Amino acid sequence: MITLLLPENKTTTQIAEDITDQLILATNEYGITIIGGHTEVTNGIDHPIISATLIGTVAKDKLITPSGIETGDMVFLTKEIAIETVSILSNDFPDKLSRYLTGLEIKNAQSYLYDPGISIYKEAHLIRDGLGVSAMHDPTEGGLAAALWELSIASNKTIMIDLDNIPTSELTQRICSLFSINPLNSISSGALLFTARSNYSTAIKQILEKNQIPVSEIGYVAGDGIGVNHIEQSKLISIPRPERDEITKIY
Repeated sequence: MITLLLPENKTTTQIAEDITDQLILATNEYGITIIGGHTEVTNGIDHPIISATLIGTVAKDKLITPSGIETGDMVFLTKEIAIETVSILSNDFPDKLSRYLTGLEIKNAQSYLYDPGISIYKEAHLIRDGLGVSAMHDPTEGGLAAALWELSIASNKTIMIDLDNIPTSELTQRICSLFSINPLNSISSGALLFTARSNYSTAIKQILEKNQIPVSEIGYVAGDGIGVNHIEQSKLISIPRPERDEITKIY
């Protein structure tokens, strides 16, 4: 179900047709059927806005939820954090970035929307069956830190994270630094956070790497309770739960 809002006095037939064509292409790629929705031209907006509700079915014995997490499970992350953050900032603020980055670096950052991309469909599809996966989550609003807390709360399990193992590209670090953004707490669509039984670790890495999807082992499920922690100078330190996404400081 799709709701498409188009700006008054800016919308042409061609714009509406282009958006519709893109929606059809995207849904066909993933086997999704558009069953209806609502389209209107409205005031008060300056660009098109799309909202969608997706409904799917799954066999009960195939459903993966955080309730399946067990103590000792390993925590994995595909690709890297802050993928969408980099894409948004580089596309919205190229002039500011041009004072610090080369044209090629800005172009590379802008392409993060497509490479590594903000879809997790491929890796989720690859690991969903027969590899001991106990939970999957996409770290969107609030980034990886928020997603880890959400997994902890939903499963009533504490999670131990090795911050040094969290993948962050140099380009991401530089761009986030220029905007005083903590990439750990910023929108990270495109990365898949998941937990799995430890004895499947090697098989998971092999199948993802075979399909050119980077994956990192970033921690483990420590025990019952709620909390996300890391070790710093031999001390147990809590990773704060973000109150809001870091990127909202910019807008």
